[in-house]
Amino acid sequence: MNEKYIAYETLVANRDAATWAMYSAGASLVSAFLTLFAIGVAAFQLKSWKMQEELGELKNFRLAAFRFQRAIAMAPQSLCKRERLDDREFLALMKAYEAGDSLYETTLVMHQVETKNRCSEIYCEMTEIFESYTDGAFTRDEARDQILDIRIREPLLNPQK
Repeated sequence: MNEKYIAYETLVANRDAATWAMYSAGASLVSAFLTLFAIGVAAFQLKSWKMQEELGELKNFRLAAFRFQRAIAMAPQSLCKRERLDDREFLALMKAYEAGDSLYETTLVMHQVETKNRCSEIYCEMTEIFESYTDGAFTRDEARDQILDIRIREPLLNPQK
């Protein structure tokens, strides 16, 4: 073999290696850009998911507040100076207690601190009304109407359209 021929073949092999290295670098660059694009899409989706989760939490809180109000509406008319509730009245009162527990649970699972604090304040207002009802200070209808008033005036429970 001629040394010029060997040098030529080496040159061709090096040129092919450089071409493939250039293709590999281009593919790596495209891969890097696609990875950055995927990161951007993932971040957007994560933010969107977080907003959906927060809306779901508020929806559950609103629904629990409505169920609490409805459970109070089904409770006995008045509890003042009553010695004993019949079974139906007792079950209705227990459903009101369970609805209050459900309302409290919805405040516990909230992630956003400001919303959680505001919902806790609303929960405290509603439970004070319920405690006044169970102590005999309010009738069922008065307690229900006060809770309805909270549901109407609170932006978290009655969002503006």
